[in-house]
Amino acid sequence: MIGEMTARQRHLLCDPQTSGGLLLAVLPDAVEEAKAIARSHNIDLIAIGELTEPHSDRALIEVIE
Repeated sequence: MIGEMTARQRHLLCDPQTSGGLLLAVLPDAVEEAKAIARSHNIDLIAIGELTEPHSDRALIEVIE
């Protein structure tokens, strides 16, 4: 379930061209190591969110700015 978003946000999130991006989850204590490994391969990693406990009263994906 995806929360409310504008048409522009939906196009950015659901664009087939962005579906090939790399998305990974890293434990907090392994973030620096993951970044170092990525840098050694000339890959920039950018944090875009965090995993939280599930709640039935909110969307599974929330678009934030």
